[in-house]
Parts: sequence; structure tokens; C-alpha cells
Amino acid sequence: MAYNNNNNHSSIIRQSSLKAALEYMSLTNRNDAKLTEVIGVAMAFSQYAEDGDYDIAEKVELKLGK
Repeated sequence: MAYNNNNNHSSIIRQSSLKAALEYMSLTNRNDAKLTEVIGVAMAFSQYAEDGDYDIAEKVELKLGK
């Protein structure tokens, strides 16, 4: 399989976003967060890292009640 820089880049963003989401949940004392909430926060970080858009972040904030 050939090396695909785009897949590697996307993988790094996904991993970093998931780590940031877990840290965010911990810092906001949401240790009982559902998996879907953590994934939503990770998606928001990922989208922002990819294109600077924060549409998902706004939806996640509404869902989490922040």
C-alpha cells in the first residue's frame, strides 16, 4: 500500500481531536459523559482544525447545555 499523506494527516487530526475532547470533558467535570457526547466534541475540534468552521461546535454546545 502506498503512503498516503492525506490519510495520515486526517488520522492525526482525528486522534488529536479525540484527545482534546477527552481533556475538555475532564476539565469541565463531565466525567459521566456519554460516548456520543465525546464524539460530538471530537468532531467539533476536528472540523475546526480542518477548515476553521465551528458549526458543529455550536450544535454541541447547545446539546451539552453550555
